[in-house]
Amino acid sequence: MQNLKEVIVDFLGTAKSKRVILATVSAFIVAAGHEYFGFDADTTTKLTALAASLIIGDSLRPTSKVNNG
Repeated sequence: MQNLKEVIVDFLGTAKSKRVILATVSAFIVAAGHEYFGFDADTTTKLTALAASLIIGDSLRPTSKVNNG
C-alpha cells in the first residue's frame, strides 16, 4: 500500500512538469483537433511537431548549474 502511495505522489509531482502538460495538451489536440476545432491533418501534424520540439529542447537544456570550466 505504501508503494502505491509513493507512485501516486510521484505521478502527481511529475504532472506539474512543463513537459507532461505539453504532451497532454498535444495529445488532446491530436485527438480532438479535427472533430471539435476543425483542424486538418496537416495542422495537427505541425502543432504536434512543434510541441515535440519544445519538449525535446527542454529536455536537452542543461539542468545542472555547476560550472565545468
